[in-house]
Amino acid sequence: DFKRPIDDHFKDITHFSNGLALSVKPNECIKAIDMDGNVIFEMPEASLMYAFSDGYAVYQDAKTHKYGVIDTEGNIVINAKYDALSEREAGCFVIDGRLIIGKKDPGDNEIKYGLIDMDGNEIIPAKYQDIRYVFGAYSVFRERMKTFSYTKRCGLFGKDGEELYDFDLAVKNAVNFA
Repeated sequence: DFKRPIDDHFKDITHFSNGLALSVKPNECIKAIDMDGNVIFEMPEASLMYAFSDGYAVYQDAKTHKYGVIDTEGNIVINAKYDALSEREAGCFVIDGRLIIGKKDPGDNEIKYGLIDMDGNEIIPAKYQDIRYVFGAYSVFRERMKTFSYTKRCGLFGKDGEELYDFDLAVKNAVNFA
């Protein structure tokens, strides 16, 4: 007794989350639709969007290729000004009101990562090679010193940006004598 809830054809569509899916039909802009297929809002300025999670979705601006965040009503919450936004758990960009952002470092043209709150306030500056959310804290990768056995400069920050630990992690390269 399967009945298709929306009898329409899409070029691409996300799964439903927070009651919405993001969809694209051929030659149209990205649209947020409800479970009945009604258009809730359109995002003509977006070239890419990720599914909603906890009331927010990440979008990429079609002109600047920068990333920002919208809410389920189509309001821009974080302007598209970041070179990267990182998932912290599968499909989740915003957790506990925090967002991992990436900015290109003008010194080496590589993306460096940090943390902001949903008001855009910097919590951890975007100067780390990597940042991960681990059990309520943020682990950062500061730098790697290249030798046969290399050392990673690491750190651990709390959710409000306080540095909890600064440490070296020694890693020995595996050598295969086959």
